[in-house]
Amino acid sequence: MTAMAIRLRVPRRRAPTSAARYYNGRPYGEMLLAKPNYSFEKRQRELAKKKQQEEKDERKRQAREAEKAAADTESKTSPDEN
Repeated sequence: MTAMAIRLRVPRRRAPTSAARYYNGRPYGEMLLAKPNYSFEKRQRELAKKKQQEEKDERKRQAREAEKAAADTESKTSPDEN
C-alpha cells in the first residue's frame, strides 16, 4: 500500500473559546432572564407594614388625645355639686 492509499482521519482540534465570549457559562448572545431579588421585595413589604402600623398608632393616639381633651373640657364646664 502506498502512502496515498491510506489516509488517516485525524479529528480537528477546536480552537479554545475565549472567556470574553461567555458570561456565567453561557454565550453572550443568549438571552439572560433577570433573577428576582427576594430580599428587596421582603424589605419593601416590611417597610410598608411598618408605615401602616405607624399610621394606625398615630390615629389611635390622636383619638385618645381628643377624647381626653373632651373629658377635660367637660369636667371644667360642669362643676361638681355636692
